Amino acid sequence: MTTAPVPRRGILRPPPLVAGIAFAKLCLLLSCATAYGYVSGELYSLACARHLAWGYVEHPPLSIAFLLGIVKLYGESEVTVRVIPAIVGLVVVVLTARLAKRFGAGTLGQGIAALAVVMAPDLLSIDHVFGTRSLDTLFTVAIAGLVARALTAVKEDATGAWASAGIAVGLGLENDLTLLVFVLALGIGIAIAVAPSKAFAGVSRGRGPILALGVASVLLAPYLAWESSHGWPTWPVVVRAVREGRGAAHPLVFFVHQLEWMLPTSAIVWLTGLWALLALRRFAIYRPFGVAFVLSFIVWAFGTTSDSAHLASTYPILFAAGAAALDPWLVPRRWAYAVLAALLVIPGAVLVPIVLPVLPVAKYAAYARKLHLAPRDDAGLGSLPPRFAGMFGWPELVRSVDSVAAVLSPEDREDAVVLASDSGQAGAIDLFGPALSLPPVISGRGDFWQWGTAGASGRVVIAVGGDEAFLHAHFASVALVTVFGHSLAGPSERRVRIYLCRDAVAPLDVMWPDFKSYD
Repeated sequence: MTTAPVPRRGILRPPPLVAGIAFAKLCLLLSCATAYGYVSGELYSLACARHLAWGYVEHPPLSIAFLLGIVKLYGESEVTVRVIPAIVGLVVVVLTARLAKRFGAGTLGQGIAALAVVMAPDLLSIDHVFGTRSLDTLFTVAIAGLVARALTAVKEDATGAWASAGIAVGLGLENDLTLLVFVLALGIGIAIAVAPSKAFAGVSRGRGPILALGVASVLLAPYLAWESSHGWPTWPVVVRAVREGRGAAHPLVFFVHQLEWMLPTSAIVWLTGLWALLALRRFAIYRPFGVAFVLSFIVWAFGTTSDSAHLASTYPILFAAGAAALDPWLVPRRWAYAVLAALLVIPGAVLVPIVLPVLPVAKYAAYARKLHLAPRDDAGLGSLPPRFAGMFGWPELVRSVDSVAAVLSPEDREDAVVLASDSGQAGAIDLFGPALSLPPVISGRGDFWQWGTAGASGRVVIAVGGDEAFLHAHFASVALVTVFGHSLAGPSERRVRIYLCRDAVAPLDVMWPDFKSYD
């Protein structure tokens, strides 16, 4: 089989149709960047950016390095935090269209692939807030494009393509270790689906993939060294995620969630893409991507079924393949492009207010009820789903802590420290506290535990949340001062007990191992 070479058009020069679709997504994301507020993960990430390291308990360091760079340039704000995933979302649209072109799609087919990515509710939600997942999608699509190029390149060009793929894998794993599932699945797909093919002769002895593996290993080495030197702190986090996720939903429910959160009508495109990658002869050289998706689905559906978003980063590959597979049928039926585009845009637009905060809270609640998508009253979630509720209450919580600190004498305040019970609370106090001259914040959660006690003696501690019995075991005096609540916040932040603790039973740094909580 021969594959037509893809003209070398730079990533910054996509077809006007694709560029327009990508830019529309960027504008949509930026328009609601400051609508509600930070989520706990963003607050935690900002705290991590103030402690740059080669690794963190919750994730590798690459996303934090990106965040630190933009914060240094433009300061800490919701816009600067969220411009990263917004730009990443734009680039993913462009890369998906380029992958569709490599698979054989024309300009309109590339537009269909781009539209499918833009209108997928899960991908929109991921690209709204800062975190590792939007970058995970970027690296997944980049790896797919580079591997596709390597599989179809002549021997001389394949070496550079495999090396570039190795760079993408290494950087991707420096962002999020969950990418390893896709990488291993793709490696298995290459081994079983392409090795016998004559088109793979240039790397049939495995030299190309081995080169990619070597390059990726070099890039990942600093993070692994950090993990080793810190006692592999991420392992308990992984174990917890697997333990909590296993059995959370039936695999069939997991599949239904894929249909829902990738947009039901987009199944026309991605199921066609999966079929094409696995069954069509003209896609034989790209079969590893179909195998990789199936294996990734099995891992996430049967291993950790708690979150369907883990698989979201692989769907742009199927969108690209589906658009290319549908293109020959659509070309003589130009009207069909408009029909398919409408099937993506209209229901996708209806769901945009469900996944992005484009409506005021009161209007969102009414809109969600009309679509029968409002949280159940007996779920304890109030009027907002967790993705939105988690954006409320952080500045108010910090002001509530400040009201407790305000009653302290100057001597006590000078010696005080705030002890937060989770990383979101700690991140909020770390971000908003300095403007109120709050005492430094410490926490036993995640990386905050690694950063220590801020030199506090433990004589005066303002404890935000936490187990009261634990506090009584470590302090001579524990007094409940106030209970913070926010009607729109998530359940964990709707009733936060704030204590004033005095006279630790031992120096705080001596007791600090008791406060450690990685799992």
